[in-house]
Amino acid sequence: MADQLLKKKGQTIYQKGHALVFKETKRCWRTDMKKKSFILSRIINILVSAVQIIMGLYIVLKLFGAAEVPFVHWIYTLSAPLLAPFKGIFHSILFQESYYLDLSAVFALIVYSIAGYVLVRLALVIESRG
Repeated sequence: MADQLLKKKGQTIYQKGHALVFKETKRCWRTDMKKKSFILSRIINILVSAVQIIMGLYIVLKLFGAAEVPFVHWIYTLSAPLLAPFKGIFHSILFQESYYLDLSAVFALIVYSIAGYVLVRLALVIESRG
């Protein structure tokens, strides 16, 4: 097996037995992209993920009729401003008199996910140019 002795920019030197082997490494667009920080796209991705988690928890808690304990109240409070633009778009569905599906919240989750995807892609385009 070859032991790596030295790695310089653009080349690597290995020793195989008593001989030295020089290997040229190619620079790739993908490896250059990985070296950039892309902080804006990461921040947007984190925010969108947080919104998706809050909305997902809201939908599940409403679906199964969770009791008004502090955690459930906290999720409902966090999701209220996110759901405000979508209130009343669709009627909610009641299954077997105990399961409540808020279709407006499901629609809001879809819209926020699509908007987040578009914003992340836009941020990546802007950051890759800079």
